Amino acid sequence: MLDSWKSLLVVSVFLLLWSSCEEDYTPKQKGYPRVKFPAKNYITYKTAAPFTFEYADCAVIKSDTSLFGEHPDNPWWFNIYYPLFEARIHFVYKEIGKNNNTFKSLLEDTYELSFKHTVKAESIDRANLHPGPHIGGQLFKVAGNAASSYQFFLTDSTRHFVRGALYFYCEPNADSLAPINKYIYRDIEQFIATFRFVN
Repeated sequence: MLDSWKSLLVVSVFLLLWSSCEEDYTPKQKGYPRVKFPAKNYITYKTAAPFTFEYADCAVIKSDTSLFGEHPDNPWWFNIYYPLFEARIHFVYKEIGKNNNTFKSLLEDTYELSFKHTVKAESIDRANLHPGPHIGGQLFKVAGNAASSYQFFLTDSTRHFVRGALYFYCEPNADSLAPINKYIYRDIEQFIATFRFVN
């Protein structure tokens, strides 16, 4: 009886070892869900605002009625919101010379806010912008796991100053957000290319 148990044990161990060697195990690579991007057209934003631009029809413009608990000094603060991606381009308009908004102070604030991301950023690339007559600015491309991957400002340097920044309602992860960033970046390019001050 003991011999039959030993034989059964030897056969069981042999079968176990043989079955475990059938196939090599390869760990799965880390991946992210595939995102389906909607086709889009561009809509012209024209209101009583002192500017106009084009934005994607898959986005919604939502007014921003508070800034850290305070009311903005004009009605043209808003978010270009992407419900599908839980993302927004936060947009701020300031009138130069009003409420102590000097061109220098607005520029300094913009650089301070943009370079605040250097803690998490791998790099920040700047590109000069000249979308139209008497309009200039800069685009900041922030690489890495920073809160905002794209920021920009546009100004005529005498009366109008606008600032925009892309944010997601999630913890920043450059790898998983890369396709969405690329998709929305095309909209930022369109926004900048078509942006004009109207008075």
